[in-house]
Amino acid sequence: MIMTEIVADKTVEVVKNAIETADGALDLYNKYLDQVIPWQTFDETIKELSRFKQEYSQAASVLVGDIKTLLMDSQDKYFEATQTVYEWCGVATQLLAAYILLFDEYNEKKASAQKDILIKVLDDGITKLNEAQKSLLVSSQSFNNASGKLLALDSQLTNDFSEKKQLFPVTGR
Repeated sequence: MIMTEIVADKTVEVVKNAIETADGALDLYNKYLDQVIPWQTFDETIKELSRFKQEYSQAASVLVGDIKTLLMDSQDKYFEATQTVYEWCGVATQLLAAYILLFDEYNEKKASAQKDILIKVLDDGITKLNEAQKSLLVSSQSFNNASGKLLALDSQLTNDFSEKKQLFPVTGR
């Protein structure tokens, strides 16, 4: 019985440390999220693309629409991924707290419940992290596609404005 109590106490200590570490990591993540990805610049880019919409040629307008859609899709998928992980952390923290409570007056029935809780946390974690990974992949692909379209827009605008210079020569001599 003493050996079981020692193992139980050690396991409780490990789980408590894991919860504290996860909480700390989550706090740090939330603190630095907006600093790591410049969302204000991201949003300003979308606004700036819209600001001159009256000046764009048809071809440039199509590119601008595509770029805005891709950027917003990228942002949506990024937040979807982070929300998925955030939700799992919340559930995992609650379940692991319940897991720790089961060490009071440890017995075989509680051991089975602990195993079930731990498996639930890990299974949910695997599922949620896979979902988050897929969302981050789509976010990255959308952002990369938007970057490519921005290069195409730059070329299109260069062509558009050089064509306008030829169409509207300066007369005034």
